[in-house]
Amino acid sequence: MGDALYNKQSFEAPKTAFDTGSLDGKIASGGTSFPGSRLNEQTSTMWAKQDFQQGQTVTAGWCLTAAHKTASFQYYITKKGWNPDKPLTRDSFEKEPLSTVDGNNQAPVSGLHRIPLPADRTGYHVILAKWNVGDTANAFYNVMDVTVKGDSVGQKPSAPTGLHDMGVTAHQVDLMWNPAPGQDKVTGYEVWRDDKKIADVKNGLDYPVFKDAPVSPDTRYTYKIRAVNTAGESAFSNTHTVTTAKPSSGTPVVSQAWLVKKDDGQTLVSVKGTGEPGAQVFVKAKDGSWSDRKVTVGRNGEFAFVSGYFEQDGVTVQLRKDGQEYTSAKAALQAAPATITTPADGSEVGTAFTVTGTGEAGAEVTVKAGSTETKVKVKADKTWTATLTNVTAGAQQLTAVQTIDGAKSTATTRAVTVIDPDAPSLPAWDSRAAYTKGDRVTHDGAAYECVQSYQGVGDPNWITALSLWKPVTA
Repeated sequence: MGDALYNKQSFEAPKTAFDTGSLDGKIASGGTSFPGSRLNEQTSTMWAKQDFQQGQTVTAGWCLTAAHKTASFQYYITKKGWNPDKPLTRDSFEKEPLSTVDGNNQAPVSGLHRIPLPADRTGYHVILAKWNVGDTANAFYNVMDVTVKGDSVGQKPSAPTGLHDMGVTAHQVDLMWNPAPGQDKVTGYEVWRDDKKIADVKNGLDYPVFKDAPVSPDTRYTYKIRAVNTAGESAFSNTHTVTTAKPSSGTPVVSQAWLVKKDDGQTLVSVKGTGEPGAQVFVKAKDGSWSDRKVTVGRNGEFAFVSGYFEQDGVTVQLRKDGQEYTSAKAALQAAPATITTPADGSEVGTAFTVTGTGEAGAEVTVKAGSTETKVKVKADKTWTATLTNVTAGAQQLTAVQTIDGAKSTATTRAVTVIDPDAPSLPAWDSRAAYTKGDRVTHDGAAYECVQSYQGVGDPNWITALSLWKPVTA
C-alpha cells in the first residue's frame, strides 16, 4: 500500500466530496494520493473480504487517533448489481446510508457502531464508512470489503461473536455482543459467568446487551454467550474476562449540577452523580439542613434527581447507608446547556442570519459567531430566536451559552460557513493550477490567500494546507 500504510488517519476530504462525485475513482483513499498506493484500484478479486450473513448486524470500529468533534458517522453499501471491476464512484453506492450515528458535535467516546446489513444483498459488496467532522468542513473516508452469504434454514445458530463490555463498576458489568445472522432465527441468548448459566436474554435480540448486577467489587469474572433457536444451541462465543472495580470509599461524586426552570419560573437544580449502591440520597439546603430526596443510588452506582433545595453557590450530596454518612465535595452550579435547532451543523449562511434553539424559560442565551454577539431571552414555550448581522465571511464557530441566575452553561456549538453575497468575485480554487504568493481564490464559500507560490498536482486537500493558503476576508 506504499505510504498509505503509515497514513491511515489521512484519508480526509471535504464532507460534500462524496455526494458531488468529486471523489469518484478515489473514494477508497478519501481523494488522497500516496506514492506506491493502490487503494483506488478495484477488481472483484483484488481485496480480502470478511464474511457476513444477510441481515446480520455487524460492528464497525474506528481507531480514534484524534477524537474530533463529530457531526455524524455514515455507512453506505454498494447497490445491487454494482460492477466490482470498475473504480468506485458515487453511483456505485446506495443514495441513502445504511446507518447514521449522530455525533451531537461532541468528541466520540467510542468508535464502535452497530451496522445492520440489508437482507436483499448477497455476494461481494463494499461498505463506505464516512466520519463527518463537526468543527471543520472535512470528513474521513474508509472502505470495507465484505462477502454477504445467503439464507440457511433449520440449523442451529452460529456462535455469537464480539462479546465485550461497555463498562465495569464495582457492582455492575455491562455486556454487549454481535447478534447472530438473521437466517439463524435466534429466539434468545444464554449468558454464562464462570461456566455457570446466569441469565436468558429474550428481548432486544437485534441489539443484544446484558447488565450483570449486583456483582462483587474487586472480583475477576469470565463471561461467554451462546445463541438459541428451535434447532438447539450454538457453540459458545469468545470469552471475555473483567475485574470489577475496588469498593468505593463511600464518598459520593456529583458529576452534574445544572440549573433549570419550572414553568412558574422557579429555579431548580438537576443533579447526577455516583456513590454506594442502595444508599439514601440527601441534598444540602441553603439553611444547612439535609433534604431527603426519596432517592436511592442504583445498582450501577448512579443517582439522579431534580430539587428546589440546594445551596446558593453549589450542590452538596450526602449518602446514608447502614448507619454511615458520606458527604460529597460541593459541585459548582452551571446553567443547563441551550440547544441550537437551526442552522444545522455544517450549514452555509449569509453574513446576516437567524439562529433558533431551545432553553429554560426566562433564561438568557448569548449567541456568538466570530466577533459578532447578541443576547436573547428564552420564551415561555422554551424556544429562542436570535439574529446575527455583519458576521465575518468564512468558516465560523457558532456558539450558544445559557445563563440562569448568574450561572453560565457550557457552550453548545455548530460549525457554519458564512458567505458574503456582496464580496468581490474571486476565482474558484483549481487543485491543478499554478498560484503565486498573494493570489486570492474562493473554495466552499470561503476566501483564501496564497502564502507561497506553487504548482498544483490535483490534491483536493491542499487548499486547507496552512503552508500554502490562509483564510481571509474576501
